[in-house]
Amino acid sequence: MRQAVQALQVKYQDRFLKSTSISLGVAIFPDHGVTAAEVIAAADAALYRAKKAGRDRVEIASLNSPAAAAS
Repeated sequence: MRQAVQALQVKYQDRFLKSTSISLGVAIFPDHGVTAAEVIAAADAALYRAKKAGRDRVEIASLNSPAAAAS
């Protein structure tokens, strides 16, 4: 998904914009939480780690997060 976004050619006001990048946080039910709120919180924490680590990357939720520990 990250590479597909980077490959997009976006045109705005007759000009192509520079490549776009995204960062993603990934969490999996039930590994990272047993409720939707826990899984979303784990994915959100992973997203912030991706941004802090330099952006344009994918981070997987930690198995030792509070949400994962509760499951």
